[in-house]
Amino acid sequence: MKKVVSILLIMIILVGCGDKKEATKDTSGTASIKNISTDNVYDMIKTKEDYILIDVRTEEEYKAGHIASSINIPLDKISSIDFDKDSKIIVYCRSGVRSNEAANMLIKMGYDDVNDMGGIINWKYEVEI
Repeated sequence: MKKVVSILLIMIILVGCGDKKEATKDTSGTASIKNISTDNVYDMIKTKEDYILIDVRTEEEYKAGHIASSINIPLDKISSIDFDKDSKIIVYCRSGVRSNEAANMLIKMGYDDVNDMGGIINWKYEVEI
């Protein structure tokens, strides 16, 4: 029974993260989500590349530990942002589910350069508290 439950949990996790899309534009020129690795984000932070890093977790989660250069805009507030539409935006959450939802919302809002880092659980570098 434990083996079946473990397999089901693994399948749920894979399906929950499986709907991320790779960087492309469809034939109409509409932007889509780009997946970006934690290593690439770390390199961007070190080189001070121009980007907006958004943690879409709750304020409580953010205060418990976040990537130093990130700003906290919880998922339920993401529709209220007003950045330059050409901004390079990177989103992350705890596991990747909320960040994917936020990235989809941002694309629908007209942002073209939307990158989904997934979850901070995969971040192997220091966090700020």
